[in-house]
Amino acid sequence: MIQLSPTLTELLNNNSIEVFYMLQIDDYYSGKTDPRLLSTTFYRDITLSNNITYMSDGRLISIAPPRLESIVDKSTFEIVLADPSFEMLGSLDASLIGNLIQVTVGFVNIETNLPLLNVEDTLLIYKGRVDNFAYKINTEEFGESVLIITCGSPMINLDGIRQYHLNKDYVRSQYPDDSCCDQINESSASLAVKWGKI
Repeated sequence: MIQLSPTLTELLNNNSIEVFYMLQIDDYYSGKTDPRLLSTTFYRDITLSNNITYMSDGRLISIAPPRLESIVDKSTFEIVLADPSFEMLGSLDASLIGNLIQVTVGFVNIETNLPLLNVEDTLLIYKGRVDNFAYKINTEEFGESVLIITCGSPMINLDGIRQYHLNKDYVRSQYPDDSCCDQINESSASLAVKWGKI
């Protein structure tokens, strides 16, 4: 069950509320501890009480949660980011797939018109992994270039089969002692491997 802070409970009882989204994409493949992307739909940068600053860079266009229309829904969680100059294209590769992603809703105090900056006064609406990403490019006169990131629905069909991207960096980020993919891109030279009981 979701626990709401007293401030948030009081705010949600009002007839009208103002919300904004905060997006965090972590970067586990490079070994960096800083997130790959921190963005918000609020009109200025937001620094929460946990000292994480979300940039108001205009990248985050929309968040589309899955529509739960049946008991087991296969729709995905979709995030749309603006990238008119293709700045993110160079940094994106298959390593984005599998990274942790988190979407949080922030609230604005209607009396002061200031955002609530306490982490307890925010609402985590999605935490999962990136399943896929693709660019959508419109070449008309007032064209657009957007990056669409898809994440699995929390209610996705568990019997579904999907592509699994396996590489050395991903395995090491999840299981530091696992060396099963350390030589996955090595040449086809013969290799002596100990097998069985010692």
